[in-house]
Order: sequence, then C-alpha cells, then structure tokens
Amino acid sequence: MNSSSCCTTANQACGCDTASQPASAKTPTYLPSVDVHETADAIVITADVPGARSDGIDLTFEDSVLTLRAAVSPRKHEASRRPAYREYGVGDYVRKFSVRESISAERIGARLADGVLTITLPKADSVRPRKIRIEAANN
Repeated sequence: MNSSSCCTTANQACGCDTASQPASAKTPTYLPSVDVHETADAIVITADVPGARSDGIDLTFEDSVLTLRAAVSPRKHEASRRPAYREYGVGDYVRKFSVRESISAERIGARLADGVLTITLPKADSVRPRKIRIEAANN
C-alpha cells in the first residue's frame, strides 16, 4: 500500500506521514480527547496530546476562550523501510473551549506528563463558593 492510500474512509482524517507528501500538503489537525472536571475552586481540563512536547504547546486565554494548540513533529522512518500500513496519524492538535465561569487568568496553570496535558483554570474569588460565618448575638 502506498502512502497516498492510507485513508480507509472518505470522512476519516488522513493519518499519512506528510514527509512523503508534496510540500504543499498540510499537516492533519486533530481534536484531542478531553475530560473536564469542576471543583469548588477550579475547572480542570485533561487533554490527550501524544507526541507533543511542552515547548510545542501553546495555550491562550482571551475573551473567555481557552485555545490549545499543540504541534507534533512527523515521525522519521529509516530510508530502508517503506511503510506498508498505517493507522496512527501524526498531526497537530487544536481545541477551543468557551469558559462560562469567571476565571483568574493570571493563575491558570498547565502540566504535561506522558502525553497528557492537565490545565487548571482557577475560579475568580468572586465566583468561588464561600462559607459565611454566623455570629451569635449576645442577648
């Protein structure tokens, strides 16, 4: 099977190695799988970005939209080996999230470990639940 026939369905994003394609061909872009959890203090997003390195990830938060972009370098193959079949696509990741909660943008943090990016969006103090102390009246 040659590299131009590695896609099996018309609606499937091609996972072909772009190194074997013409220079004008674009790298495929994928939506990373994510889990989103909310705690009293933060929104936590866990995204799968296999192949991405921390220096190739760009996170921005603007106008209540978190944008994740992760660049992945194409795999290098030995010149003597010609791919016979490929299912694992290599490409960049892009995902945007509209955030409805008020977020403390200056405290957003992210950590990459084993191909999993964990993004913590701390809630602004004004929207975090807080316990209100009740004082007893001296009668």
